[in-house]
Amino acid sequence: MSSLIHNTARIAEQIALPPQTVSLLSPMSGLEALTALHYGAGAAVAFARCGGDGWEECGACLATELSGLWPALKSHFLRDAYFTLASTYHQHWVTRISALGLPLWSRKTKQLRWLNVVALDLDRHQDSNFSVERLLESFWRELEAQAIPLPTFVVFSGRGIWALWQIVNDKNPSQPVPAFVHKCELAQRISHELVERFASLGADHNVTDSARVMRVPDSVNTKAAPENSRVRFFRASATTYTLPELAAALGVRAQKVSLPGERIAKDHAKANAAAMRWRHPLDGFRALWRMRGGFTKFTRRPAIYVYSLLLRKNRATPQQIVTSCMELAESFTPALSPVDVKRAVASSEKAIRYNVSNARLAAMLKITTEEQAALPRWFRPKVKRKSAQITARRALIAQELSSLGVRPSMRRLVRLLAEKHGVTVSRFTVAKDLRFMGGAIPLLKEPRAPLCISRKDAPTSTEREFKTRKAGKRQRRSGSTRRNTRNCSKTSTQPEGTA
Repeated sequence: MSSLIHNTARIAEQIALPPQTVSLLSPMSGLEALTALHYGAGAAVAFARCGGDGWEECGACLATELSGLWPALKSHFLRDAYFTLASTYHQHWVTRISALGLPLWSRKTKQLRWLNVVALDLDRHQDSNFSVERLLESFWRELEAQAIPLPTFVVFSGRGIWALWQIVNDKNPSQPVPAFVHKCELAQRISHELVERFASLGADHNVTDSARVMRVPDSVNTKAAPENSRVRFFRASATTYTLPELAAALGVRAQKVSLPGERIAKDHAKANAAAMRWRHPLDGFRALWRMRGGFTKFTRRPAIYVYSLLLRKNRATPQQIVTSCMELAESFTPALSPVDVKRAVASSEKAIRYNVSNARLAAMLKITTEEQAALPRWFRPKVKRKSAQITARRALIAQELSSLGVRPSMRRLVRLLAEKHGVTVSRFTVAKDLRFMGGAIPLLKEPRAPLCISRKDAPTSTEREFKTRKAGKRQRRSGSTRRNTRNCSKTSTQPEGTA
């Protein structure tokens, strides 16, 4: 391995790689590599292995607990073991346990929390004379020739090389990229572009999805030659990237290509309304806190629960949630222990997936009617029926009827209201208004046509004529059917052999 690092230094000098961005493949231990990839808040890493019984899911654990569990887990991942490149959630609702004693948290794309890297797998397992040095030299030259940024990590997987570009959130560089749908799609398009760029080196086109796994560092690849079987992680650069930066370097559109007729512009009104849905309750809770000066018995734990829930809905970090709830607990009478505060905060994690109504929050906090009236942005007063608007519309209808002197059709009356007065209503609304106004306007006391849309009275002459024609057709069809039946019966009674 030392000769490989020495050759890497020689290759870097030959192709003039920037020395300030390359650390010439600094070796990393297994625990160091795993914690360098999975460092996001609440990140969990899932493991699996392949043995004589086939594929086996080994469970997952939080990245913060990995250092304590790794000495025991390492003995189970000695050969053909895998881990997830993206971080999943801490899934409290899962009760299944693996053979290793770890919870079997799902590692599907919809359960991912953080995107940590964009990966490229140069797989050369079909080469009979495979050489890591030659593949690495070709890879460095392609990077320099195509002006592609240097990967953060390089992994020797036994029969090829993995290049990992570590990605960070462009709005918060201290965290990885949230695994939102549009982020996963952009990362997948970047991976597809990398596969196209390095197709001549054997890039694997299957390694493009966000839920991809790769071999555990320091494990053994049983399919590789003995001299290359150990999986090794190396840090090749100290640089991290955002998805837009990688997309710009590779010429990938940062947004999905739009199709004809597809709406690509975001509705800012809806986005603002979605943000305000939980911003107003959070501001209202803090105003209620100031109004009451604190919370007393029977509302202390619900107050911690509601406060932590509203903070989660507004995308606060776990540390900010705990700190804010501790500050709230200081105003309680009697005081609440820190253990009870943390327990109430933890119980609100599952509720983040559900929509809690304002009425439910008011019942939990025992908010009175007077307090709700003092919080109009949180508890908006019920809007009464727009009686003034209805009265004005009916006055316009009466004005049009008096000016016409005859009873117009529903469609004509609706068109007059829209063209002359700018009042847009349906025929059903106008019919309802006319029924209400029938006793006050003489023109409507004996209308020529019924007021309702679905008529139940006697049919008109046109309808009677239509029904008569329909009945005649039915009668003619039944007569022809009887004649055909009679002819068939006569034919069946003729003696055999007669014409």
